[in-house]
Amino acid sequence: MHYGFLLNHYAGHQAYHSLPIAYELSSRHPEHQVTIVAATDELYQIAKQMGTHWPDNNCKLLRAHVPAFIDAIDPYIKKFVLIRKRAILEFNTKIFKDMDVLIIPEKNSLQLKKKHRLSKLKFVRIRHGAGDRDTGLDESNQKFDLILASGQKMKDRLMSGPHIDSKKIAIIGYPKFDIIDKLPPPQPIFTNGKPVVIYNPHYKNTESSWQIYGRQVLEFFRKNQNYNLIFAPHIILYERALRHNAFALDEYESCPNIFVDTGSQASIDMTYTRQADIYLGDVSSQIYEFLHTPRPCIFINAHNVKDWENSEQHLHWRTGDVITTIDQLKVALNAAQQQFYHYKPIQEEILRYTFDVQKQSAAERAAHTLTTFLYEGAIKS
Repeated sequence: MHYGFLLNHYAGHQAYHSLPIAYELSSRHPEHQVTIVAATDELYQIAKQMGTHWPDNNCKLLRAHVPAFIDAIDPYIKKFVLIRKRAILEFNTKIFKDMDVLIIPEKNSLQLKKKHRLSKLKFVRIRHGAGDRDTGLDESNQKFDLILASGQKMKDRLMSGPHIDSKKIAIIGYPKFDIIDKLPPPQPIFTNGKPVVIYNPHYKNTESSWQIYGRQVLEFFRKNQNYNLIFAPHIILYERALRHNAFALDEYESCPNIFVDTGSQASIDMTYTRQADIYLGDVSSQIYEFLHTPRPCIFINAHNVKDWENSEQHLHWRTGDVITTIDQLKVALNAAQQQFYHYKPIQEEILRYTFDVQKQSAAERAAHTLTTFLYEGAIKS
């Protein structure tokens, strides 16, 4: 079998969800060919570095072909039109044609199904992130031959959608934790002993707290230096700055208690979520990576969502206090540690529902699924 893993994005956040599977599959099953196709030099380097943690892997790592004229204009228009992502799908048919299975962490690559030369190619989706938003829960899931989910929560959400066969959904756990567990503890950013808060707003204007309260949050911590702040938003916020009103942060980068990262690799490899004491955010799925070790959380209901307590899309808001204005932030921060005794069992229950943790790693479980369920079922059929 020839398994392909496609990384077709400008940012590197999706790589952490699929590459552990690629390397585990290659290491455990050398009889199969595993090829990783990276859309950018950054993704190529992330894949190359990550592979060092699986020294026995035999993965073939390729840089996807993009015509020169697209390479030339892409830096100028990518904030408006994602022309490179489309070009990757259009100009690499020869690579994909040699594959039996293509594993992707998004749905846009399903466009390849329209190509007659790829009619026999099977598609597997690995969910990137384990959040509660309804993004990705549309009819596109029906087009996949297999979906790899992190836990029962995602399977339930998928099954509540339009006619998805439960046999197409395999629960494997969260592969990103596999690579994180191989990394050393991050070097602390602050050494002053003060509590560290991570502010992790989402990028989507209609759901994020950033466009409404972002500056107020930063001003709060500039004036309240008894707390340290790591500002590490969703990587897409500043990747598409004009669209999401991501203003310049020069005035805050000089504050001794504020650390800013708008898009480095550290903002996607849990460097910051692992060392913060308190989470401050809205709807980003990174809340679940923070809760890998339960700790106090505060959520900003910037859009005045009604009846969120009964909303599946806001399940994570049950794990901490929810505020509606930044005027309430000081009280919430002061009470965070005292309130944690109430929220910890709730966090643990929701974590069990979100991540199916077994003795066998998520990547191992995924490799087993790909070489048994998919091979014997979808491929032979």
